[in-house]
Amino acid sequence: MASVELHPDIPVNIVLLSIREPRRIRKHYERGDLIILSDVRIDADFDSIAAAEPSGGVEVRRQKFVFRKSVKGKPANRSTIWQRFFGGRLENEPEACRQIQNAISAVDTQMDRLVRKIFSRQRFIIDFTAWKFQRIVGENLHIDNLPNLNDSTQVRLFANVDNKPRRWSVGRHWRHYAERYFISAKLFEVADDAPEFNGRLNHAAFGQSHMSCDEPRHLLEFEVGEVWLINSAIVAHQVRGGDRLCSANYEYPYGQCMSRRETLPYMIREIASRHGFPPLQAKQSLRRLLPFLRSRAA
Repeated sequence: MASVELHPDIPVNIVLLSIREPRRIRKHYERGDLIILSDVRIDADFDSIAAAEPSGGVEVRRQKFVFRKSVKGKPANRSTIWQRFFGGRLENEPEACRQIQNAISAVDTQMDRLVRKIFSRQRFIIDFTAWKFQRIVGENLHIDNLPNLNDSTQVRLFANVDNKPRRWSVGRHWRHYAERYFISAKLFEVADDAPEFNGRLNHAAFGQSHMSCDEPRHLLEFEVGEVWLINSAIVAHQVRGGDRLCSANYEYPYGQCMSRRETLPYMIREIASRHGFPPLQAKQSLRRLLPFLRSRAA
């Protein structure tokens, strides 16, 4: 089981739950807790995964590789991703490449089943599993500013698919940082756009480098095959070390959430109203209409 070192100055936002409690998992997820699945381990050929190296060197390893993707339930063809991943090795070592591909596909299948078991009532707009092969020795504490945050909740389920532990940190909830920096960082200027809001909030709250950020955080170390969830758009988090990771990335409309009060647009409107700024629904509607008008004029 994951080792956890709690920081005394921030709330405990880490819970241990069974996969047999999907409703509780969804509730804690939307609320912003990190959930460690107590009775789930990824069954994988970790030796083959450990031998997997993207073709192209260090710069390529920093990319995410999406080997499985669906849009509105329809699978997308990802054969070109496999070809780009293996490069010249596809011809020189076909058996080794086949083992790696089978190992990765088996993990993707398990991740998909776990998400659909927990979020069985949700209809996903898009879903994919992404792989990282980057040797991370430290990144900055941050809150994700994902492109579709204005319209959908972003499910993030992670698995340590490396052959050694993965080290993480978790900071405070979005509300803490947004309240602290709403005026000083002029977050009210981007209160109609959740990705822009989180992008500006990151810069104000955490700075440019993990070396310059002294915000308190809990420390975690995940074992090989361990699985956890976190709503990364509303919780500060950080990778402190690890090489290989698989993440399931799913989106569903805010209207399907258990509590609208925990959604990012609602929280932004709430904090804006508390600080005396009017609702921005009209501005939001215009912003979303502009791409359609431009396409009609083209």
